Amino acid sequence: MGLFEKFFKGGSSRAFEEANKNILDDYYIEKARKEREAEERRRQKEREREERLRAEAEEYDRKIREALELANRGKSKSWWDDDDDKDDDKGSGGGWFSGW
Repeated sequence: MGLFEKFFKGGSSRAFEEANKNILDDYYIEKARKEREAEERRRQKEREREERLRAEAEEYDRKIREALELANRGKSKSWWDDDDDKDDDKGSGGGWFSGW
């Protein structure tokens, strides 16, 4: 005679309660396991997203550095050190601020 038959025939309600408790325990254990797995998948997706963003940022930075190196290649002086205006800082009146 099964547990449910005992219960319905006036048998042991304790056996039914024990079976019901075991079923509920199994349910909640399985539910908790699925929630942990779902949380781990969310964390893994977040880690992958962060790694992808970090890689994109590094690639962007690398491209910027390359562009700056190309733009500065062959320039040994600053933009304000122009050889055409050699006497600007000597006060000869031919410089940028001569009219002031």
